[in-house]
Amino acid sequence: MMSRGDALKLLNRRFEAWSTLEQAGELYLSAGDEIGWARTRIGKLGVCVQINRVNEAMRDAYTARAIFTRHSDWERTLRLDINCALAESLLGNHDSSLALYQRALKTAQELGETGDSYRGLLHINVGYAQQGLGELREALAQYRQAHSYWEAHGDSVGVVMADFNIASIAQAQGHYRDALRVLYRIHEPLRKHYESEADSAQRTLIECYLHLNRFEDARDLANAIIQRASPEKAPYLRAITLIQLAIAEAGLAEFDAALAAIEQAEPLLEALNAATWHSILRLRRAQIYWMQAKLPAARAEVEHALDEFVASGQRIYQAQAYLLRGQIALAEGDLQAARASGKLAHRIGRALRDPNLTYHVHMLFGEIGEAEQRTQKALRHYRAAATLVERVQRRLILTLRPGFLGDKQDALRALLRIYLQSGAVEEAFITLERAKAQVWFSYLSQRDQLRWLRDDPETLPLIEELSQLREEHHWFYRVASDQVFREQQHAVVLPEQAAHEAAVREERMRAVTEQLYLLSAQRDISPAPALNISDMQRCLDESTRLVAYYNDGECLWAFVLSSTNIEIRALPDSVQFVDQLLEKMQANIGRALRAGADSTDATVLHKFFRDISLKLHKTLIAPLAGCLEDCSRLVIVPYGSLHYLPFHLLYSGSDYLIEQMEVVILPTAGLIMRRPPVQPPGALALAHRWEGRLEYTREEAQRVVNRLGGRLYADAKANRDALRNAPCQVLHLAAHGQYRIDQPDFSHILLEDGPLYTDDLVQNDLSYELVTLSACETGRSRITAGDELVGLGRGFLFAGAGALIASLWRVNDALTLDLMGTLYDYLYAGASKAAAMREAQLALLRAKPGLHPAFWGAFELIGNADPLTYIEYETELQEEVED
Repeated sequence: MMSRGDALKLLNRRFEAWSTLEQAGELYLSAGDEIGWARTRIGKLGVCVQINRVNEAMRDAYTARAIFTRHSDWERTLRLDINCALAESLLGNHDSSLALYQRALKTAQELGETGDSYRGLLHINVGYAQQGLGELREALAQYRQAHSYWEAHGDSVGVVMADFNIASIAQAQGHYRDALRVLYRIHEPLRKHYESEADSAQRTLIECYLHLNRFEDARDLANAIIQRASPEKAPYLRAITLIQLAIAEAGLAEFDAALAAIEQAEPLLEALNAATWHSILRLRRAQIYWMQAKLPAARAEVEHALDEFVASGQRIYQAQAYLLRGQIALAEGDLQAARASGKLAHRIGRALRDPNLTYHVHMLFGEIGEAEQRTQKALRHYRAAATLVERVQRRLILTLRPGFLGDKQDALRALLRIYLQSGAVEEAFITLERAKAQVWFSYLSQRDQLRWLRDDPETLPLIEELSQLREEHHWFYRVASDQVFREQQHAVVLPEQAAHEAAVREERMRAVTEQLYLLSAQRDISPAPALNISDMQRCLDESTRLVAYYNDGECLWAFVLSSTNIEIRALPDSVQFVDQLLEKMQANIGRALRAGADSTDATVLHKFFRDISLKLHKTLIAPLAGCLEDCSRLVIVPYGSLHYLPFHLLYSGSDYLIEQMEVVILPTAGLIMRRPPVQPPGALALAHRWEGRLEYTREEAQRVVNRLGGRLYADAKANRDALRNAPCQVLHLAAHGQYRIDQPDFSHILLEDGPLYTDDLVQNDLSYELVTLSACETGRSRITAGDELVGLGRGFLFAGAGALIASLWRVNDALTLDLMGTLYDYLYAGASKAAAMREAQLALLRAKPGLHPAFWGAFELIGNADPLTYIEYETELQEEVED
């Protein structure tokens, strides 16, 4: 019966295990076997915390130990001590736990070879207790010793256990990429052998999500655990996961739901008599109150929690509590108390090497410095916070960066605020652009970091799964959104059900993609090179100006850089005003496209478009007039929502900006210094008619090849494999494109073998001098934290493209044919990309002077504006055409 109880424990049937072990103990007692009874107490310790029977288990353990000692049964004494210590650790009593482990270690040493078999487990458990006390370096050393022991003894499950614990340290120290890589890999092996450890790994994964500001992911995973952890059968797991759920809900500003989760957890922890966990709960409740600006309630809760943390030596939570107490004091205007608490938090945080804690401590000191008008002190701390963010994000993969930066922009804004207030224009510009340039320069110089390993046993199954998921997703998505396709397929699946099936696959595709990036990124990305204004100015001739915009959420500024000078202008209107005009402009363009180029409605809408555009011009361009004299090329670096604005269509009252000068877009000013790729002459053109719906794509692509030479891949041959060709000067894609406003990650260009996503692009060398995307909406992006762009355009640039021509909205097939013809005529004649783009748009405008800009102004040039490096005027045409 005891064996059955131990087996039930391994199956996580804890209540049944407890009951069975209790019955076994009674049978042993009735037979006069006190050793047998004592043995059943070892197994009961292993489930007591999870089912809230700690006091009874510990009382029996005391008696059992006396029995084992009396009979000199030292191995069972050792096992009993290990389980007692583990129960103390789970309750947060790590000091008591370590004392028990020290006793167990001594017993193990005395047992010689028999005791040696417990070394791996002891190292893991001692490390867990040390980690709970914030002794992360010591804990990591214990985990590594456990890993070495189990590896030497061929225990693969033990190695997985050690890997999980090492990953938990990585998470605590901000190495989220390393932690996630392990956590994703070990979940199934752990679930197969150790259910409770698998739950712990899932909870560590939740912690990663919380620190990366992926609150929805954290909430979903927490709810999944809570759903299977009932208050009756798993009160401990349910309670501690409810605390994590509360943090996730608070991160989503769902404060009522957050406090409700806290209220559910509290009675469970009280019943468990888990004082430390109850104090952690009070700390989290205090943090939620602080986020709600309920300062007295927050202060009362954090003080109670802090007393317990100091008494029990819980350094991690102690530091968090000191930080919160300092933040509350600052909000109440008590700068002295805020500084004192901040110092205590900083002292502990520095020892813990916790980047999240350290960032917020520096922000606290920076705000105190500002409040005291000690500007240099404030700057020093804000710079330290910004540097820390930069260092951590170098360890992240592409998919993790936007979330992590979500609450890490305050340091940048604070630095810019102080620089702008003090008139330190150059410092403000460099600070802004360094923050934006980090990701661009890092990935452009290390493009291999984005390429998935295709010869690795871990990645190959994922790549195969992703391919299958994409095929299924594409079918369901088209059934849901494309009536013509639905009728052609005679689909019996309803559009609503198809949309659900597509969403399910999108979630899994995103998870698989993230794992591929995690497995392929083997090192930190290098820091961006130091930016220097003089170096940028050397890239500007006398007739070129660079304008970089910035907003702090309310006000707008424009930095204007010439070959000899840098100036800044505070712009007259608010961000809200500009955003409202931008929404009106986008709505106007959409209505014009629906009405048609030659419709009366489009003519009326054109007038309204000019009114909107004129207001935007007065806000964004007119205040810079004095800086733009003799300017023939304007390089614009947008910020925030201005990435969505077609600057070349801003109207001065007499003409559009594109009529006055060439307009080029850069995602960050530092890219002006980037050396463009130089490739052999010719073009690679892909044309896909989308089941005959795009009538002119093949003719358009044929004209490109006729003009520049090269190869044409049409229809059946217009597939992903064509992109594996060695780059030449121009890549021209004429196909259907779709921007997914709901899921920008799944924006795509449709080729013969399915959608071409951003993730596909970065797997290839696309270092063409120019990539032209003659497809709908290919230039649209979503702006995330850190002013990062998510969309197809970024993918082409990360894959090496020197310049990109893409559309901001759906384009007219026939008009695009004419525009592209003119564009390549000018490029062939040696014009710069910027001049060729301008002349192509103006040609349409001159041909139809009253034409709404929706029909001639959809395309913009992003990146290098120079001419193609070499045009071979007598080139032999090479075609590869498939109907």
